[in-house]
Amino acid sequence: MASNIRRCRNASEEISAAAEIIGGNEDLVVEILLRLPAKSLIRLNSVSKTWLSLISGYRFSILWQQHQRQPKISGLFFTSRYRYDIKYIPPMHIIKSESDCDCNINSTNGGEYNSLALIRDMDTTKIIDSCNGLILICCLFKPDYDSRTYHVYNPTTKQFSTDLHRPFPQTNFDLLYLTFDPLKSLQYKVVWLQKLVHEVDVVEEYWWFQIHIYSSKTNEWKPSGHPFLAPLRVNFRNGVYCNGSIHWITDPLKELGSLYFDVHQERLCPLQFPPFWDPFKFQHFGESRGHLHLVEHSRDIFKFDVFEMERDYSKWLFKYHVDLDTMDDLGSHLKCGGHKFYVLSLTLGENDEEDSFMLLLEFHMNTIIFCNLKDNIFKKLLDVNTRQRCSSWRAHRCIETLFPV
Repeated sequence: MASNIRRCRNASEEISAAAEIIGGNEDLVVEILLRLPAKSLIRLNSVSKTWLSLISGYRFSILWQQHQRQPKISGLFFTSRYRYDIKYIPPMHIIKSESDCDCNINSTNGGEYNSLALIRDMDTTKIIDSCNGLILICCLFKPDYDSRTYHVYNPTTKQFSTDLHRPFPQTNFDLLYLTFDPLKSLQYKVVWLQKLVHEVDVVEEYWWFQIHIYSSKTNEWKPSGHPFLAPLRVNFRNGVYCNGSIHWITDPLKELGSLYFDVHQERLCPLQFPPFWDPFKFQHFGESRGHLHLVEHSRDIFKFDVFEMERDYSKWLFKYHVDLDTMDDLGSHLKCGGHKFYVLSLTLGENDEEDSFMLLLEFHMNTIIFCNLKDNIFKKLLDVNTRQRCSSWRAHRCIETLFPV
């Protein structure tokens, strides 16, 4: 008995000594922590002040992001340009029923991401933009709702930035875009496109614009270059961030005219427009896995063609064809006439169609639908109010990041 006690005591002492050696080697601790999921790391913040400082630091957040083989989508936010209610959908693999999806994060039962409602005296919240795990939000305040603040929010860590304090008053044409690439920079930027309402329209159907940039590094706004002329037909409301630039294409019902703004070099460049462009077939312009994508109707409302822009902007390539008719779960009632689909989002998996999915808005049923491109799964997610235009609805991918805001 005594020998067993001595062996147990010796083993315990050896384990304690090993733990002390590991705990005292920061590089070894980092290598271990890099292999843990984001939620586990957030819980480990409370282990000690040393671990809190380590895990919440910029250096570790960058290393952890680089260690992830593929960015993990932790959920989806849906919002309308004209409404301040927000729908949150948890990760696809845990959705078991439609009730799991019906989540308004401005309400008291807002689920995992109801911390958006924790801003003091906040009455309404609106998602303005999202980028690589961070979200730009606008908050309106009572009683007259004229007062508003802008914040950057990390849904993974539930951290808010302080108010961005825009230096100029609100106008009827103010568009803000969030830019963030944790693998390239230790800061995020907010780009504000301002139409200069007091400038004279010197060219027919052109207007003067000014770009301002906010940097989280300096916590200040600064104008980017001089005012510039741009055609009004460019759809500035649908700005897509990809590989360090914000891209705008023409309004589908107007003439051609596309631009992109290199945020790092702060310069505007023309964007090559696809030669196959047909404004009456246009469905979606977005980004996934570092590529710009265009989605168009093919031959009927159940068929879509996906095109991808080369990274050097040299040309557009046909990516693949999506045929909803091949999906067993589509349902005969949807295959009847009278239905209209609008593509909200396209997310590509690591190997083409692996884990790739589209989010569709069926206009007549007021329903958002999930469409898995590999397994041909077609699933209803939630009901929405589609009395506004379909193009006013946006889907924001919520990607896990530990980046401190």
